[in-house]
Order: sequence, then C-alpha cells, then structure tokens
Amino acid sequence: MKKYITLGLIVLAIVGIGTYFTKSSKVVDCGTDENCFNEIRQEGLKRQEKFKDINYSIGILEDQTQSKEMRYGAEDALCEVETKNIEAFNSLLIVFSNKEEKEPNLRYAIAICFRDNKELRAVDALIHALNDDDGMMRYKVAQMLGELKIQKAVTPLENMLKNDSEETVRTRAARSLEMITGNSYR
Repeated sequence: MKKYITLGLIVLAIVGIGTYFTKSSKVVDCGTDENCFNEIRQEGLKRQEKFKDINYSIGILEDQTQSKEMRYGAEDALCEVETKNIEAFNSLLIVFSNKEEKEPNLRYAIAICFRDNKELRAVDALIHALNDDDGMMRYKVAQMLGELKIQKAVTPLENMLKNDSEETVRTRAARSLEMITGNSYR
C-alpha cells in the first residue's frame, strides 16, 4: 500500500520539525512510514534554513499580509537569536507593541519569547501592555512580569488590581504582585 503525505502545516507540526512553512503544500508519494518521516524532515530543514536569514525573518514577521504560519516561523527564528541581535529584538518589539496586529496570538508568542529569554529590554513594552484592550494580553503580561519579578511593575500591577474590568485579570495581578513583593494582595 502506497503512502502519500502532504508536506505542509499539519504534518510538519505533528512531527515536531518546527514551524517552518510555505504558503503552498506538495503531495509526495513516499512509500513507507519511515520514508514519509524522512521526506517531512528534509522539507522542514530546507524551510528552516530560510529563516536563519535575519532580514528574511524580519520581513516575514512584520508583513501582516503573510500567512500566519510563515509569521510564526519567523517569530520562532527571531526569538532564538533576539538576545544577540538588536534587529531581531526590535522587530519582535515592533510587532508585540502593535495594537493593530491582526494576529493577536502572535503577540502572545512574542511575549512568551521575552519571558523565556528573560528579556529585560522589553520590560517597558510589557508594562505598557498592562493597559492593552485585550484582556488575555493583560493577563499574560501580568503573569510574565510576576514570573520575572519585575519591581518596576508593582505600581502598574496595583493599579490593575484596583481598576481592571475583568476579575480574572485582577486575580492574576494579585498573584503577580505576591510573586514580586512576597506580600499578600488578596
């Protein structure tokens, strides 16, 4: 029995090759499961090479007309180098700070990148995002500031605790304040 695969978003994500995609997919007759896996891996590695070019990744990330899969691939590649490359950091910061961004989950992914990399250059942008229109963004950013124990965030988090319209966000602000100060806010 012949096996066919579609090299594209779903198969690459399931196998864990990464988030390196093109806008089109191609169907490959690969025979066995092992051959299918090897085809997927080779295609993923080819795509991964493109994202190593910082300028290519920046162009993809900042272009809202690109597919979200391409933009997530660019975000992932830039996140890997942003602590060593100011252009990568600046690009991530531009997209994170853009309240008109059409893909809100991309902003969450960038915030997580900043947290995971303990990116202190992004603290002001994270604190500013505590006032975002998106309640989930406010929640996630409050969580990250608490995890990073950012002292500068205490007053903005106290304001959030008193004034945010969403109870879950206020609760998250209290927990983050406790993480930073060691005091109870409940």
